Amino acid sequence: MNKQSCVVQSKEILDARERRAKRQRSMLACNGDCVISFTLNIPGPVKLNSLIRESFTEGLEKIERKLKKSHVDVVQKEMKTVKTGCEALISVVCDDALKIKGMMVEIEDEHPLGRLYDIDVISKDEVPVSRSMLGYPARRCLICDHMAHECARSQCHDYKLLQRKTESIMKEYFSSRRVVLEKSKQYISPAGYYDCAI
Repeated sequence: MNKQSCVVQSKEILDARERRAKRQRSMLACNGDCVISFTLNIPGPVKLNSLIRESFTEGLEKIERKLKKSHVDVVQKEMKTVKTGCEALISVVCDDALKIKGMMVEIEDEHPLGRLYDIDVISKDEVPVSRSMLGYPARRCLICDHMAHECARSQCHDYKLLQRKTESIMKEYFSSRRVVLEKSKQYISPAGYYDCAI
């Protein structure tokens, strides 16, 4: 698939958002206490490439590990990779949607890729749980220190600048991680024992 074929229009993004909301409502009606909706904040008309896929996979694994560590049961999971981007819906058993949102905010705020993560939590009554409900500040712009939603609404930054910043965040993270992995391999022999002098 070439880059041109991955370009999406505004209507396609809106349609994908509506389909996702419909699936969220359906999952809430069938099972689980709340639904986690995970996508990426990718500026510009291209929402899918290998770097974006890798970043999404990293985020999804982080969410699943966080849920498992907190003993939150997953009753349904749906993943989709389409022209408009990667998305996942996870229905969980937990009657405290605020608790789940708090866990997701921790990922958004603490993970090196977290600024690109858009992790929504929808309660059983179909109400999205906001960061402000937990006392967390609104998310900041990638370029300046203003509120992200204000910059998005006014379109004060060129999307190409936002694209470069987004790509830089992803590349820097995976580059640094690979360096760490390569260094760790230097201390492990083929047998799996540490080759450290005692």
